[in-house]
Amino acid sequence: MDRIRILKWITALTALAAPWFAMAEGSVDPCDKNHYILRLKCGTDDFPDIITTGIATKTSIGAPLAIAVDAGGNVYFGNDQNAVYRVDPGGVLTLVAQPGGPPPPYDGWWGYANPNALAALDGAGNVYFVDVVDNRVQRIAIDGTIVTVAGRSGGGGDNDKYEDGEWVVSPQRANDAVVVGARATDVFFAPTAVAIDGAGNLYVTSERSDLNGLVKIAPDGVVTSFMSFGCGDPATGAVCQASGHIAVDDTGNAFVPDSWCRVYAISASGGTDIVAGSGDYRMPSSGGTTCVYLGDGGPAQAAGIGPASAVALGPDGSLYIADPQFNCVHRVGADGIIRMLAGSCPGPWQFHGVLLAGPNGVAVDAVGNVYIADTGNERILKLTPDGVMTTIAGLLPAVPQQP
Repeated sequence: MDRIRILKWITALTALAAPWFAMAEGSVDPCDKNHYILRLKCGTDDFPDIITTGIATKTSIGAPLAIAVDAGGNVYFGNDQNAVYRVDPGGVLTLVAQPGGPPPPYDGWWGYANPNALAALDGAGNVYFVDVVDNRVQRIAIDGTIVTVAGRSGGGGDNDKYEDGEWVVSPQRANDAVVVGARATDVFFAPTAVAIDGAGNLYVTSERSDLNGLVKIAPDGVVTSFMSFGCGDPATGAVCQASGHIAVDDTGNAFVPDSWCRVYAISASGGTDIVAGSGDYRMPSSGGTTCVYLGDGGPAQAAGIGPASAVALGPDGSLYIADPQFNCVHRVGADGIIRMLAGSCPGPWQFHGVLLAGPNGVAVDAVGNVYIADTGNERILKLTPDGVMTTIAGLLPAVPQQP
């Protein structure tokens, strides 16, 4: 074999091996359609390719951001590539909605939507999600039709801008606040999470600078209440800012994770109680704040937890908390005791087998199966009541690992 042919073989083998080296180095080619369900623009103006169906455990699903489960055992999740998917009990992955192009920072293009938060499905099987780019809550019907149910379609005004992780409202729109009795689609706010109760009422958290709180929207689309968040101020409520996906029970109590290391319960009358988290934090020399972990196996209100990315309620009333800072999921039982359910919170003595990487979502079905959006590992996990954990979507199996 002459030297030219040898060089050609080396070039071809290098091209084939490049994606594997990239994955090993943590810099997977974003244009590789075998890695991401929804590909990035990759330097073109065309919409990315998308896989519409497949075997869930044989398809890379991107990074799941939120998760919900319906009464039939179908699991829904939104991912970081702006798509909403369903995994049925048979393990088939199906595209439910492709709101649009990729999120920032790719090419400075925002795209259309980022399905950051999914609520429990309503009785008709509709799926609700937060479009964090266009500042609205949308509903996906069974036939795939998408409609806006809260917020103004198309986002804020021309003079509004997104800075430091939140929307800054222009002066001429500063008086545009939620008013009880207004239609939710007439209000501009920055929604971050959505949940729905048994009566069909929507609960939406907003982080707009002048509209930071919890909005309740009746089934007819009218705002019926608004509770302002105010970092412990009794006049405005104890919650500082919602840090993740919320949950609500059938009596209208909302469970809201707070950025300051706690989870609050907000009653239908507007009262607030701490259900988990001591609020302990420290300020590292590098700047900012970080929550302090402690108290596993003790009273939940005295335990140190991270700023939860999601909370969910079990059929027995237990509260489940996804904690990305400490890479675990907590469970608060009816007795008020908090225990690590999955992952590896600090301390090897608390290791439970399968490691999590920044879990961003948690959901529980009617029989107590827990579903975890293991975001950093790009998979959806299912944990049965008897402690068996399996991967139901994504390529990484649920194999016990050493921390």
